[in-house]
Amino acid sequence: MEWTTPTVWKTELVCCPLKIVGCAEAWKAPTRCHHWCVVSPDCGPPASPPAPQSGITDGATAPDQTIVSIYATLWRLQFPCDGDLHVGQEWMEVVAQGVPAHVGTSATGYGYESGDPYAAFLPPAIRIDDDTPEDELRAVVFVTGTAKKGTARSGQEYESPLLVLSGAEYAAMSFQVLHDRLCSALRGDRPSLVMQAFAPDGSSTLIFDDGSTAPGPALTSDQSPD
Repeated sequence: MEWTTPTVWKTELVCCPLKIVGCAEAWKAPTRCHHWCVVSPDCGPPASPPAPQSGITDGATAPDQTIVSIYATLWRLQFPCDGDLHVGQEWMEVVAQGVPAHVGTSATGYGYESGDPYAAFLPPAIRIDDDTPEDELRAVVFVTGTAKKGTARSGQEYESPLLVLSGAEYAAMSFQVLHDRLCSALRGDRPSLVMQAFAPDGSSTLIFDDGSTAPGPALTSDQSPD
């Protein structure tokens, strides 16, 4: 993998080869978990975040380059499609897209002196100075693996993101809290699963917190309800 010449990072960029690890505290200390995830090793961005060329913002194209993105992929995780874990559920990929601190900053030299083109859909821009950590994030946007990017107001805006956090919120949040918020977003306005009951023949019933029930997936020969 390689970094682009001084512009913002290219779409879906990760800085090292990917590997599969457990995802509890995925970006800090991978351990065993009932999910599996794909994350990049903790290598961070280059020593100095690259400043974009003047005018190369909001999906614009440099003379000799393809369209650039304001995002850098932090990790990819498999979550239950309906937000609740049970035997036989289907899985959906959730992607954490980080927005580096220099994107939209009013600091001189980053190409945004005329204004922040992302203020309508991202947390406030960060003022860059000599004390700003090189791995600081302005925001983290969480989307499904099939999410479409590009709306009427910006080519960099995702349609219907699951969750948008500031970089500070993301850094301070435990993985359990983040996991719960993402599952809630995937669940939507549906009731939360309380338990999955199994009959002797392997059929199952899903029981929800509002008292409702629904048929669940049946056990296969290689599955156990434990």
